[in-house]
Amino acid sequence: MKRELPRGWEWKKLGNYCKIFNGKTPSKDEQRTDGHPVLKIKDMDENGYFLGKFDSFVDDVFYEKNKVKCLKNGDTLILNAAHTSEYVGSKKCFISDFQENVIPTGEWLIVRSSSESLDNHYKHFLLSSSLFKLKIKKMVKGIHLYPKDMKLLDFPIPPLGAQRKIVAILGKVETTKKIRAQTDKLTNQLLQNVFLEMFGDPIKNEKNWSLLKLINVSKLVTVGIVVKPASYYVSEGVPALRGTNIRKNELKLDDLVYISEENNKAKLSKSIIRERDILIVRTGYPGTACIVPKELDGANCIDLIIVRPDENIIRSEYLCNFINYERVLKKILSSQTGSAQKHFNIGVAKKLMIPIPPIEIQNRFISIVKNIETMRRNQMQSKQQIVDCFNVLMQKAFTGEFVV
Repeated sequence: MKRELPRGWEWKKLGNYCKIFNGKTPSKDEQRTDGHPVLKIKDMDENGYFLGKFDSFVDDVFYEKNKVKCLKNGDTLILNAAHTSEYVGSKKCFISDFQENVIPTGEWLIVRSSSESLDNHYKHFLLSSSLFKLKIKKMVKGIHLYPKDMKLLDFPIPPLGAQRKIVAILGKVETTKKIRAQTDKLTNQLLQNVFLEMFGDPIKNEKNWSLLKLINVSKLVTVGIVVKPASYYVSEGVPALRGTNIRKNELKLDDLVYISEENNKAKLSKSIIRERDILIVRTGYPGTACIVPKELDGANCIDLIIVRPDENIIRSEYLCNFINYERVLKKILSSQTGSAQKHFNIGVAKKLMIPIPPIEIQNRFISIVKNIETMRRNQMQSKQQIVDCFNVLMQKAFTGEFVV
């Protein structure tokens, strides 16, 4: 049932105001090392900000054939295809000041305003709101979001003047979100810089420490639930972490699934996770790792590699940051298997060679990590307050609940 809107507002189909279409992915033979840039999913971070570098290009022939799909200022991009349905629609970005010759890959769905009655920023804020995240999620078929379905999406459209006033309010909070994200990125970089200073480049093993395989410094290396995990889902019970919950050195717990206590103790007991275990993503962003906190001791996980370090040899903080180190991640990515779906194979994980510093040096690193984690927790609280404020404002703005 549609919510009643203020006077002058109307419910309209998105397709009446926007052109909606997919990008175009070049084949391996069509990709070049220079030329016209191609925007891949990995070129944008989880907040929808461009990472500043293209690594795929096409020639003039491909560009001329597909230039109708080139990005324009004001486009909204939505992730329309992924290895699991949970990822579809999870990444959105607003295109501003992009070169006219950038072509997005086919995994991007482009929503472009085709009417002077629809403000581009209003359109983007609306599609990014929590209400429309749910609506979009319900439109996913299998592992795809199709343009024809998005065109039928009902959305509230106020007069253009009201749209711009809403955008002005939300834009201020969006700027704050962006500054917060940039600060968080610097904090993450600080930890990597400390790691590099204390341990040197782990691929080069500049300190000439002993090299041991992951399996030889671990009490356990196994994988989470992989066979029909959704068949075990319940509305409440034991949390089961997925790849969508894992970030570098942190957990994102706003999209959890649950399994029953009974299954956790019986059928699924082999994948129970314990405090200070390392969880590593297998599919999606393979190699991304974090440490299990105390509050999730006894939880479970889905399609993640579980590593239980022997902490007499290697501490969890050192191992987690080793795996997340940029050059180690690149090495992991180069060992991916599969074509349509990319996996970090558990066999490859077990053979991962790790330099082993003296335990006292690892302990000094832990002390620094704790200080940085305190800083990070404060930043996370700040970030959540900003996000909560933003979501409340969007909810009120798009239902006409506050005067603009």
